[in-house]
Amino acid sequence: MPRAFWSVPMVTLGEFDALEGAKATCVSEYYAYQEVDIFGPHLLRLSAVCGKTFLSARVISGPLCPEYKERMKAVVARVLASNESNEESVLMLDPLAGGIAGMSFCLEDILARGEKRRFCIILTHPQSAELVRQWPLVSLFLNILLEEWSTATKKRLALEYSIFPDLERCREEARKRSMRSLMCLISQNTESEEEAFKRVHSFFERFFPALFGVEPLRVTDSVLEPTSVNDIKQRLEVELPLVNIVGIDLDSPPGEKGCIAVGNGRILAVGEKFVVKPLAVWLLEFMQKHIGGLQETEMLLSALLSGIQILVYGCDSVQCANLALSLSQILPRPLRRLAVFAEEYLMPYENRIISFSERLCQRQQLT
Repeated sequence: MPRAFWSVPMVTLGEFDALEGAKATCVSEYYAYQEVDIFGPHLLRLSAVCGKTFLSARVISGPLCPEYKERMKAVVARVLASNESNEESVLMLDPLAGGIAGMSFCLEDILARGEKRRFCIILTHPQSAELVRQWPLVSLFLNILLEEWSTATKKRLALEYSIFPDLERCREEARKRSMRSLMCLISQNTESEEEAFKRVHSFFERFFPALFGVEPLRVTDSVLEPTSVNDIKQRLEVELPLVNIVGIDLDSPPGEKGCIAVGNGRILAVGEKFVVKPLAVWLLEFMQKHIGGLQETEMLLSALLSGIQILVYGCDSVQCANLALSLSQILPRPLRRLAVFAEEYLMPYENRIISFSERLCQRQQLT
């Protein structure tokens, strides 16, 4: 199954490099956006990231997968061509991406020609009308982020002026290799690039649900009061350190058969092979193979709809998980208390549907 490009809101960071031209560097995607639809898919899928990533409750951040990177280079070039400073922004429509909001900005880098480097931050949203509606808040949040980045790079510039012994020679040498990354420039104090990226990821973990979640913030007036801006800044200062982040290598993901449990019974598919079979297909196959299958099917559906706990186990844990996910799909999301690849039994008040891990299934077969 091909990746579902543009199906969720995403933020891509881009840069104009004098040697390489426009390029897209990394992306944060709001994978939990698929849960906005109360009867939407329970098996969440990734769109754009690959390799070593940071994962939290609703957002995943990391390098762009090659096919997405090629598509985004053209978008980055369009945004950078449309903007000349962080005082300007651009809203565009795209037949594939839906809505595109871009904001270009410059950051100080002592090693760059003119001590300025051009970057852009691009938000794509599958529902262009929603992006336009939320644009005042989107631009507010992004300007808060860019203000923080600008402050960090100015402090770095002042420090490096005092510590670089031969500035012109350093600049000449810098032109022979790739420039420092954005994360290096915006790192604060003794932060590593990885720690800076975690901080950026934490921002988007709060940004996406606040603006495009089930109950998003709304602007009542066209002009935001300074008190509102200060409230948002204070809220971010409190919430960002609380974001729980896990590092995951998507090239060799943890979990089972390309699936990762991301909490509250939610499953994130990091591979492209896991396809959930519709419940109707499961039931038809069962009734064809078993005498009295209709009566047993009625019992199963009655238990499912009345809240009786259902345990799914067998010799193939992947098929068990597939059936458990199919059963959960007919329930509204608030009732989907589901666990797949479980390592132990869970009480009915914790989970209504449980499928067990391959290791546990094999152990039960031996006993």
